[in-house]
Amino acid sequence: MQHKELFLKYWEKETAATHKVIDRIPEDRSDYRADPKARTAREIAWLLVHELDVLVGSLEKGVFEWVEVPCPAKMSEVVAKYDPEALTKRLKAVSASRWDEEMPCMWEGKEV
Repeated sequence: MQHKELFLKYWEKETAATHKVIDRIPEDRSDYRADPKARTAREIAWLLVHELDVLVGSLEKGVFEWVEVPCPAKMSEVVAKYDPEALTKRLKAVSASRWDEEMPCMWEGKEV
């Protein structure tokens, strides 16, 4: 089984579960922190949503580049930004050969 096929097999199950989890974070409790030093529930949800978007974009471009994007102010905005169907469509459009390529990892314009 190719990398792409194996990944997509699990991706479709996990994106549905991710959507359920972030959709169930109540707006009025989205600032909850398990520890004073921890991120809020909304910030953690945003990190997941943003990471998945960056992952898909990286496969499309052939280069991984992390860019910080501020967390939305409302949980509803985080949920609205997460579109598993669109992400899946984009992943399926990436050529199978791209999944086997090495990818440079960039941070602030420099390869790390």
